[in-house]
Amino acid sequence: MWNKNLSTLPPDVNTNIMSYLCQADALNFTLTSRDIRNGTLANLIRKHRAFIRGDGIDGSSRLMRAASERCYDETKIRFIVNTLGKRAVVVQSEYGETAIHMAVRATNLEVIELLCEVGGKDAVLLKNSLGNSALYEAVSVEDVEIAEELCKAGGRDLVMLKNNMGMTALHNAAKIGHYELTHLLCTVGGAEAASLQNNDGDTALSLAMDSFHADIVVLLSSLQ
Repeated sequence: MWNKNLSTLPPDVNTNIMSYLCQADALNFTLTSRDIRNGTLANLIRKHRAFIRGDGIDGSSRLMRAASERCYDETKIRFIVNTLGKRAVVVQSEYGETAIHMAVRATNLEVIELLCEVGGKDAVLLKNSLGNSALYEAVSVEDVEIAEELCKAGGRDLVMLKNNMGMTALHNAAKIGHYELTHLLCTVGGAEAASLQNNDGDTALSLAMDSFHADIVVLLSSLQ
């Protein structure tokens, strides 16, 4: 009887009343209250456009914005993902951005691990309006751990993706001169990835040569 009556009261009143309950009753009420709150919130999220299609001025969703924050709320992100599943992870903004793209730029590795686990290969293969994959963005921020996590989910198909300029993540790594990232992408993509040309006819090797990245030139030359 107590639980049924108390569930309708605001939190500050709940706190006062709970002080008069014995320990066992207080614990039961707290658990019941949490279940009711979470169940209600989950139902709202499933129906709310902001979580499914995005309500930001750029069409971004609540999950995207949460994933882009440097000081992110893991509980909030996990609740949204657990409630909506894969469909929340593959939502794209008007610019083709996904929550994974945004988490990559914020270098939120733990968030990316969760999103990759739920979204899988389909999610990491999505490209933004520039044609950039999340892996391409990971190379741009020079984060090896994030690139490794994305490669686990996307595999060789992800490494072979080209953007609107015909650039792959490997092209990007070679041009920047990041040896670890270049080695990782060569390991996943192999010789075929190293031989791909961008829209200007450049390979990863030619870009590395143009930028005088000798160690990367040696690495890429060994694949030919």
